[in-house]
Amino acid sequence: MQAREFCQTDSNRVVSTKSVMERLPLLLLQPPGACREFTRSGSCYPPLGLCQLAAMVSEEECVVFDADGLNISVEETIAHIVSVNPMAVGLTLTTYTFEMVEKITLPLVEAGFDILIGGPQATLDPKGTMERLPHVRWVFCGEAEEQMQEIVDRLAEGNDLAGISGILSKYDSEVDRQQIDDFSELPFPRYEGLPLEAYWCPDAQSSPMVTVMTARGCPHRCGFCSSPALLGRKVRGWSVEQVLDHLEYLVNELNIKEISFVDDVFTINRKRLVALCKGILERNLEFTWFCNSRADQVNETVAKFSSEAGCHQMYLGFESGDQRILDDVVRKDATLEDLIKGADLLKQHGINRSVGFVIGLPTENEASVQASLELAFRVKPERIQFTRWTPLVASPLAELVSTTSHKTFHGREGMKDEIDQWIQRLYDSVESEPWGAASW
Repeated sequence: MQAREFCQTDSNRVVSTKSVMERLPLLLLQPPGACREFTRSGSCYPPLGLCQLAAMVSEEECVVFDADGLNISVEETIAHIVSVNPMAVGLTLTTYTFEMVEKITLPLVEAGFDILIGGPQATLDPKGTMERLPHVRWVFCGEAEEQMQEIVDRLAEGNDLAGISGILSKYDSEVDRQQIDDFSELPFPRYEGLPLEAYWCPDAQSSPMVTVMTARGCPHRCGFCSSPALLGRKVRGWSVEQVLDHLEYLVNELNIKEISFVDDVFTINRKRLVALCKGILERNLEFTWFCNSRADQVNETVAKFSSEAGCHQMYLGFESGDQRILDDVVRKDATLEDLIKGADLLKQHGINRSVGFVIGLPTENEASVQASLELAFRVKPERIQFTRWTPLVASPLAELVSTTSHKTFHGREGMKDEIDQWIQRLYDSVESEPWGAASW
């Protein structure tokens, strides 16, 4: 990218002396700490959604800058963006990252850059996002791939994005949510230019590692989860052949050795899973992988083919060891016996289990916390997570909590210290065991 020239105005707004047409239309930013600050281990993942959007247009029209992957400061990030001088900066927003996004976008706006916000929080609550971040010029609601070319074209011409499908500006009262139904012509994410060597997590066996999503949507109804509200209950995605072509490119061209499949439930379609596993073997693709699954959906076929195709770990959301909470609160539609059976089957096929419990759910008490600990000791998973329940926007359980709880990430007002103590006690209880290593 060519160096750009700048002049400074009295209002400290950065103004390029280059013409509008010569400036990069859009820089998509993963801010410092976007991954590292929200994991116990400091794990770092590529900005998958941003890479997907960048793949829709040329590198001259849009680039992805991963400040978290580069492990640089907010000040260094802003300095880099000023040096590139894009027409606009785009970021992903989640329930957790409001403060982080505000911290980096305020000085960018002061420096003269327009901000475009998308992602889960923006999609599920576009008006609320605009209200909490009033300095942001545009919010995108939904999946933006089909609008990307129009977005960068308008930015390149110096025009407003208002009126583009999915775009909400401060002058709009309504916005139409966008969703992709046909994946046949949709490219896979563009990883080129990212610090691939920086991506890692405790679950990975090899490196470099990237994340891959092969399908969107989840038909399940877990009370704490907003994914069905975000991506829909219908599972949509790329064909098996398209996925295999993408994996072949990652392995042979980018030398990727580890892949984290981040579909909500990668194993949900057993026929598709088996076809993918057979294709990996037939194409001699040498990489290891891990994914999200549900223990009640694991059978002999899933475990056998996954293991043979290089799967070394599956994440299983147990959520609780109390059947009452699973039935009445989580709506897991699974029994404790189902969870145990699926986890044991994976172990028989040499696949590690990373088991997650959600602590502090409505009606959680000392007895249910103890039940979760007992279930962990029964299964003895190789990795384990005890995470605090966060009332994610648009999740069924979020309706039970106040606006304040949404902002503080605590669903049980007045119980923060007690829930933190439960979580610490759970981790302390498994710390000396040969199983149960921290998974995030």
